[in-house]
Amino acid sequence: MAERAEGRPSDALIVMVIDEDEFHANSAKSMLSELNYYVAVYTSPIEALGILEKKAHDVDFVIAAVDMEELNGFQFLEAAKDMHRNLQVIMMSADTTMYTMKRSVELGARFLAKKPLDATTIHNMWQHLDVKVLRLNRMKYLFQG
Repeated sequence: MAERAEGRPSDALIVMVIDEDEFHANSAKSMLSELNYYVAVYTSPIEALGILEKKAHDVDFVIAAVDMEELNGFQFLEAAKDMHRNLQVIMMSADTTMYTMKRSVELGARFLAKKPLDATTIHNMWQHLDVKVLRLNRMKYLFQG
């Protein structure tokens, strides 16, 4: 993942999309990019955790699939929150049962989105984020840069 100051507009939020389904991950990236998000896609949750370990402070929020083989989304969420407790994560799954929703929230997710993501869900995603945290991170970035 590039340094926060490189390759992105200063007002763009940085989003990390983690999904082993490369087609869906790139589809989400395309929709998010149209809304001026800067998006980094990872098809390996373990690789994404490695990046988060070093650069979680550069990521505004994460969108992660629940159903992954290398490391399931709940394991990813737990590990990511252990590394950076204030990291905002939105989970996504084709299985939006009460169990999946409850488990996601218990582990610290902000929301569980129905997969595949559509333009309306992407457009309204910010409503599930803590805007105060995003603003605080933005202020830190502006004062550092």
